[in-house]
Amino acid sequence: MPFLDLNALPPALQASLGRIFDNDESRRRAVLAPWARAGFTSICPDAEWAWDPWRSFWRRKWAKGIRAQSENEFFALQQDAPYQGIGEPPPAAQPQVSIFDPSLPFFPTPLTDVRETMLSPWPDVITHAEFWAFAAQLSKGNAASTASTLECYLPRLRKVTHPTGLQRLRPWARSAAWRDIVWRTEMANTGMFS
Repeated sequence: MPFLDLNALPPALQASLGRIFDNDESRRRAVLAPWARAGFTSICPDAEWAWDPWRSFWRRKWAKGIRAQSENEFFALQQDAPYQGIGEPPPAAQPQVSIFDPSLPFFPTPLTDVRETMLSPWPDVITHAEFWAFAAQLSKGNAASTASTLECYLPRLRKVTHPTGLQRLRPWARSAAWRDIVWRTEMANTGMFS
C-alpha cells in the first residue's frame, strides 16, 4: 500500500510534525485529516495549513511567527486536553491521547494504515472524512453522538449536496451550511447555545 511519503513533505512541515507526533501514522493522519473549523479542509498538497488561508506558512520572510502560532494551534486542536500553561508544555503535561492516535478510528484512506474505521451512516450526504472530523473534533470521538447530532441537519446538507438549482452556488452553500452547523455545535458544547 502506498502510504503518504512523509519525506516528500516540505522540511518545515516535517519538523512541525516531528515535534508534535511520535509515530509516522499519526503524522500521516494529521496531514490528511480535514479540520471542521476550517471548512473540512486538510493540509493541502501545496503545504497550506488549513487555518492559514493566506498561504504564508511556508514563506521564508516573516513566516517564523506564523509557523509558531499555527503549530501551537495544531497542538491544541489535536490534543483532547490542550496544555494551558506558558511556553512549551513539559513532557508530563502532554495528554497521552491524540485524535490522530493510530489505535483510534479514522476514515478510510489509501494513504494511511486504518485498522478501525469510522464510517458515515450517510456517505452520500456526509463523507466519511467529514463524519470523522465532526466526531473527533467536536464530539469527543463519539460516533453515536455525532450521528444523533447530524441527523437533524441531513435535509439541509442533502439540499446543498445534490445538484439542485444553480450548480455554481452549490459549493458555497455547502460550505456555509457546514460552518453554521460547526458553529452551533461549538456553542452547544460550551453551553452558550442550545
